[in-house]
Amino acid sequence: MQKNILFLFTIAVWVCFADILFASENEDKNNVEKFDDIEMIYVEEDLKTELKELKERNRSLKKSLNAHKKIEKLKDKNQALVSELKCTKNNDAQACNEIGIYYYNKKKRKEALRFWKLGCDGVNMESCYFLGKHYDSKKSFNKAKEYYVKACDGDSFIACNNLGVLYSKKKRKKYAKKYFKTACLNDYVGSCLNLYKVFDKEGNEVESLFWLTKACNKKLAGACEELDKSLSKKKKNCFNGNIGQCVGLGNIFKRQDKLPQAKDSFDKACDKNSSVGCFNLSLIYYELKKEDSAQRSFKKACGLKDQYSCLMYLSLKKDIPAMKKYSDYFEKLCRSGDGVHCYWLAVSNSLRGDSTSALEKLKESTKLGFTDWAVPRKNTLLRNLRNLEEYKDLKKNSQKK
Repeated sequence: MQKNILFLFTIAVWVCFADILFASENEDKNNVEKFDDIEMIYVEEDLKTELKELKERNRSLKKSLNAHKKIEKLKDKNQALVSELKCTKNNDAQACNEIGIYYYNKKKRKEALRFWKLGCDGVNMESCYFLGKHYDSKKSFNKAKEYYVKACDGDSFIACNNLGVLYSKKKRKKYAKKYFKTACLNDYVGSCLNLYKVFDKEGNEVESLFWLTKACNKKLAGACEELDKSLSKKKKNCFNGNIGQCVGLGNIFKRQDKLPQAKDSFDKACDKNSSVGCFNLSLIYYELKKEDSAQRSFKKACGLKDQYSCLMYLSLKKDIPAMKKYSDYFEKLCRSGDGVHCYWLAVSNSLRGDSTSALEKLKESTKLGFTDWAVPRKNTLLRNLRNLEEYKDLKKNSQKK
């Protein structure tokens, strides 16, 4: 009996203790949850405060920005008024150009054109260019040409390029090339690429790749990749025995003044008994002042029935009796109005050391319209004439034609 009472008492004590523990845990849990709620409330309140502050700051910045814009507008307007006064009162061409730009940006085209006209009349080349560009956009060829020419003559090379484009549209290739060359040689790179395209359309591979090389050397995007692609194909074809490709490759390298590469290409063609390859190889040897090698190549080309090479070979040998039949034939063509054959007679006379006769034939060639010999690049076949004042004057006048 006592044992049972003791057992029941023990169980009761444990039950009471367990209730206390359970109640304590629940209370702790409730306290934690309440604490989390408080924390969340505090975080939300902080975010609302920060957001409000950010909005206030944003409004303040917008006000400052608007104020700054108003100030800048006032400054621009004030500057425009100053430029306008300088232009109209002091004949300041630069100020006329600036106020023209200001009105153009404000969509006031008539006012812009009026001030650009004043600027161009005052020899501000940018104003002339802007006028040319305006009339170009209006398809007014004569007006656009007038102002582009004036700007180009005043060293606005973008105007020279645009003038080239203008003439290209009219299919007037001679003038297009002229102005593209002016721009390209004065570092307006886009014109180099335009020249490449013009000559490429004509099928003139030598000139097209020459100007593409210029574009590549001036770091125009894509030019070097296009050049490598073209040359790689030709090199491969030449290596595989395509004589025409070897000659073409030689001409390209020669035009670029890469004489060792040109010699190798012409040599490959000459080895395959190409008279054109041997003739051009002779010219390279002569330019390199290797006259014995030049004679041998001319002789081989002559044996392959190239009459130019026969005349050159016998001229270098100074074998006048043997060369007579060739010189008589060239003389006949020269008198019939063929300036190219007059030129080769001049070369023949120069190689023989007869400067007087060489100059006479060169004059005839020039009168007949053949002036390719006078290009800025050196003409080594006429090097015996270079120190003569008469030759210098003739070359200078021929370059203007």
